[in-house]
Amino acid sequence: SPESLFPARKSKRRSEQSEPIPHHEHEAYQAFMAAYVKRINDATLRVPIGGIRIGQAKYSRLAQINLKTRIITFSRYAIEDVPERGRRYLVIHELAHVKEPSHNKNFWRIVAEHEPRYK
Repeated sequence: SPESLFPARKSKRRSEQSEPIPHHEHEAYQAFMAAYVKRINDATLRVPIGGIRIGQAKYSRLAQINLKTRIITFSRYAIEDVPERGRRYLVIHELAHVKEPSHNKNFWRIVAEHEPRYK
């Protein structure tokens, strides 16, 4: 399951969630994720996206896409605390929403086509 792609939640982080990201870290995260998403998108779904943002969302919302603007927002915790395989899954998952907004069979087929071991 997708949950197996992510490490156990660290209780220490829960108390730090309200702390803002220092500006230099935010810029580094933004640059890293923009390049990372572009690389994966170019090699997989090749869908148009509107940009990348870094947010402070809790663990329950590590990534989300606004389907009108096609801007993908990643939680800083998706960058700090998620292994590469889990981060790749998050990117594929959000890119798949451009082709299929709902979590239906077609959506999961698209995800599996580009990330076969997501289960």
